[in-house]
Amino acid sequence: MIRTLSLSIMIWLIFSVVSSAVKAQAEDSTFVQEDEKTAKDDSTKSTDKKESSKKKKPKEPEFEELIEDFDKIEGLFTLYQNEKEGKVYLEIKPGQFDKIYLVNLTRESGGGTIFDGAAMMGSYPFFFKKVGKTVQMIEKNVRFRSDPDGAIHRAIERDFSNSIIASSKIASQPHPEQGSLLIEADDLFLIDVGMVGHFAKERNLEYSYDKTNSYFSEIKSFPLNTEIEVTLHFKSSKPQPVFSLADSRSMLHRYYYSIS
Repeated sequence: MIRTLSLSIMIWLIFSVVSSAVKAQAEDSTFVQEDEKTAKDDSTKSTDKKESSKKKKPKEPEFEELIEDFDKIEGLFTLYQNEKEGKVYLEIKPGQFDKIYLVNLTRESGGGTIFDGAAMMGSYPFFFKKVGKTVQMIEKNVRFRSDPDGAIHRAIERDFSNSIIASSKIASQPHPEQGSLLIEADDLFLIDVGMVGHFAKERNLEYSYDKTNSYFSEIKSFPLNTEIEVTLHFKSSKPQPVFSLADSRSMLHRYYYSIS
């Protein structure tokens, strides 16, 4: 009888010890899982904060910061020029996008016998269009037109394309009050606008546009018009004798944009 009771007590003690050990192990495991979960949550929150801060921070500099050392030329289109750096920014206000403007283009000087100076190169309507982080300067196709209420108007809009003259990446954040944007003016105006490289080949001459040595000669802006003159350099690595040039390897042209 006594032996049976002692055996029962021993079994009960062993069961209690084992149960306590299992419970303690389970609690330790729970604490470890909770600690890991907390650490994971903290890590996720930290990552989310870093990603959020990266998304919120714009890549472009602030409007006023970008033009801090620039001279302001105010008018129809306001420009900012730093002659020391040879840099010019064009300001476009929200109301100036998708609005038709007219540009008259003249070649003020050329290569003498190759390209004449004081030559009207035509006038055309254009508008600025914002596409993502890019501003496009688009020539409006007015060669084919119809009454906006006519049935053929939609067919003309579908079938006859406008043309992108030039484009530039947006260089600044919007102006805090006006919402204006700044773009690099050289992307729009320091280009081979007269297609000199193409027409030179027709005369068996090889000249390529040299943007490094091209620059803005003069910039003026008034309430109803903006005037921009550029000097463009063209060079040849295989020059042919051109008696009207000082050196056949180099040719300078001046073009005048009158925007209204």
